[in-house]
Amino acid sequence: MTPFEQVQEASLQLCWAIKLDSYLYFYPPREKVDFDNPQSILDPMDTLFLPGDQFNTIDDIRLGAENCILLSVGALFLALDTALDQAGIKNDPSAQDPFGQLRILIYMGRCAFAHNILKPCWEVRGKYSRQLAIALPEIALQVDLNKLSGTPFDIKQIGGYSQLFKMKDHILQVLSGASS
Repeated sequence: MTPFEQVQEASLQLCWAIKLDSYLYFYPPREKVDFDNPQSILDPMDTLFLPGDQFNTIDDIRLGAENCILLSVGALFLALDTALDQAGIKNDPSAQDPFGQLRILIYMGRCAFAHNILKPCWEVRGKYSRQLAIALPEIALQVDLNKLSGTPFDIKQIGGYSQLFKMKDHILQVLSGASS
């Protein structure tokens, strides 16, 4: 799978996770057992038995869906960072241009998830301790990495999911032009 395809797959995974969370919010199971029941699943090598009654409450089921979103955001940051690296677009912590600063944000997002995937935290050091001003088509974002350092990752810090998808689209557009 190419890095471009990995970005697309990670993006689809994030869409799926957001839809799952939204579905469970609007249509929660009436009873926990409606979702949390035993299942036998064929995996490539064997049959996997997942026991029921693994979640204590319906809220625990929703938390599982929220964690799917978090994992998917981390996967998208990793895929974007890898795709940019493999396209030869290196991360420059001193970059002043808008795309260079977007590159910094993608790298710092990847780092936040790399240290603890279920409790991502911004770890900003050295030359990365700075403000970012990203002004690209459909992306207008100010991020003060100094203030984020040491704080838990929150999607609102980077403008929400719609802004993340715009960043992904812009990066894919740049990568498409780079490979032509």
